[in-house]
Amino acid sequence: MYGWEFPPNNQGGLGVACHGIVNALLENHVGVKLVLPYHASAIKSSDFEILKGMNNAEFIEVPTAMQAYDTPQSYMLKGKSKDAVYGQDLFAEVQRYKTEAAEHAKNSDHDVIHAHDWMTYPAAIEAQKHSGKPLVLHIHATEIDRSEENPNPLVFEIEKLGFEHADKIIAVSELTKQKIIEHYSINGDKIVVVHNAITQNYTQVQEAALNKGRKTVLFLGRMT
Repeated sequence: MYGWEFPPNNQGGLGVACHGIVNALLENHVGVKLVLPYHASAIKSSDFEILKGMNNAEFIEVPTAMQAYDTPQSYMLKGKSKDAVYGQDLFAEVQRYKTEAAEHAKNSDHDVIHAHDWMTYPAAIEAQKHSGKPLVLHIHATEIDRSEENPNPLVFEIEKLGFEHADKIIAVSELTKQKIIEHYSINGDKIVVVHNAITQNYTQVQEAALNKGRKTVLFLGRMT
């Protein structure tokens, strides 16, 4: 599984979703090898304390200047283009990450490749070339969602290439599925909609509120 963030290193909702998926897979006795991008100077052993209790899980850190939700502009503002180790721009770094991250697929036994969002798609495609295993792409938002009528053409092409290589695509809503069909010309037969679920914590909060006679406001949205 190629992801972009994982607790406690969350910047948005993708890490929360990955955590829930990984937990559910492990509970169903499915082994997970999660490949995560981290800047070399930011890697700390304490970052993954939360994961040590997860049996049958392996976490692979790939040093990179990219971060979750990076844009070409934000990447350049960080000044990483001046560092010879990393790509001169975000797309060069995506290609560098592709090569390094996909190396783990060569000598790592696995049955399915699962990737989240566009920056991991080139690595997942490369891993698919190495192993020939089925590729499942999880799309949380498309470039059309993020940029509306002015999508970045390079991001758009990476997404389209990923969708074309995928054996199965998981979309988080019916609207997302329809956008993939309409804008990327992908056959809807290989797209399945799996909505993000309410966490188990919701039940605990609701019960606590009801027990105290309080009214409960249910908020479904993004908090970062």
